[in-house]
Amino acid sequence: MQTNKQIFIFGGLALAVIVVIAVLAVMSGGNQYALEEHRIADSALLVKDKSHMTAGKNAKVTIVEFGDYQCPACGAAHPIVKQMLEAYKNNKDVNFVFRNFPLPQHKNARVAAEAAEEAGAQDKFWEMHDALYEHQSEWSDSDDALSAFANYARQIGMDADKLRQEVGKSAFEDAIQADVNDGNAAGVNSTPTFFINGSMMVGVPSIGAFKAAIDAKLK
Repeated sequence: MQTNKQIFIFGGLALAVIVVIAVLAVMSGGNQYALEEHRIADSALLVKDKSHMTAGKNAKVTIVEFGDYQCPACGAAHPIVKQMLEAYKNNKDVNFVFRNFPLPQHKNARVAAEAAEEAGAQDKFWEMHDALYEHQSEWSDSDDALSAFANYARQIGMDADKLRQEVGKSAFEDAIQADVNDGNAAGVNSTPTFFINGSMMVGVPSIGAFKAAIDAKLK
């Protein structure tokens, strides 16, 4: 009986170690963030002429994110995306594109997308994009998220009153829904979802995974 008990204990410890290793692998951005090369999305679905992008449509490598401004995982991915953009800021062959994919369970996600789109209309898209993610905890559960967005607008030099007016009448509803429709057609069902030259990457990748995928495409 003692031997059986020891086997049981050692077996339980071994299982615990396996579980911990698996969790660490997920947290560190393991194989789950490898590009799904067999799943290539149509580039026509991923980038539109009016999409928000950092370089040109003819760049050698295009990274597209379908994101939700209220999504915690998207918030976690944001600083990694910024690291990636900083690493390739002088490389015109690398283009980053953001598409809206507000999830229905996030009550302020769509109004946040509206605020970002109005910022784009005032040539401040990336400034608002960053503000929304970097202050996500301030407005996520707010019953008056628009006031927070108007405050960010003032801070980045926008017309805050116009933002309130345009967002209040859902001026960009069709544009946001078009992004969602394209995402659905491309196979997006969670955020963040990235595509690198059409190859899907789901979840929050490490900066190393990002750079390895981009560098492979640049060769």
